[in-house]
Amino acid sequence: MFCSGAIGDEGPSEASVIARGLRDTVAADRLVLDEESRDTLQTARAAADYARANGIARCVACTDNWHQPRARMLLRLFGVRTAGARLEHGHRPAKRRARAYVREALALPYDAVAGAWALIRR
Repeated sequence: MFCSGAIGDEGPSEASVIARGLRDTVAADRLVLDEESRDTLQTARAAADYARANGIARCVACTDNWHQPRARMLLRLFGVRTAGARLEHGHRPAKRRARAYVREALALPYDAVAGAWALIRR
């Protein structure tokens, strides 16, 4: 399981928080922590590099429902076929949920271009 996310303004890395949340259900030696990636594009690239290096052709993208399309698009762009895992994080206020969907709608085309540019530069 590839857990990704750098340290934010303070506290532990997002990757280590994810790993801590999984410790009762996933053996520690099955967790891979990417504590360098600071955004979805970096995470997708790191995950794809890891998948390629380990002969993994398909993965399950575990992220918020509103974030699935962008995360999966980037992984596919970097050569990894995906399935999505439906994740619910409890009740969120409608305004906050709407803001997340708008942000993703704007970020998806941006990351499509940025991801394609990253492939070209490679």
